[in-house]
Amino acid sequence: MNRKLKEVRENMAAVNKAYAHLFSNPDGEIVMADLERHFGGGLLKKNDGVVDANACIAAIGSHKVIKHIKDRTNDGNMAR
Repeated sequence: MNRKLKEVRENMAAVNKAYAHLFSNPDGEIVMADLERHFGGGLLKKNDGVVDANACIAAIGSHKVIKHIKDRTNDGNMAR
């Protein structure tokens, strides 16, 4: 494995462990539950019965952030 790839993998592992440290405890679980409550709803958003494309795009972005946090946290927990 070349040196740069090794550095990238080590950095990613450190970041994943940091996510696990932040979110794999009671306070982190409270924060995640709050994020999911505010930003984890359905992806199809309507305004006056009509699909609101901009609101859908924003909802997808919020969903991706929550998924990213969960994925990094899970990866960090597996690396311990």
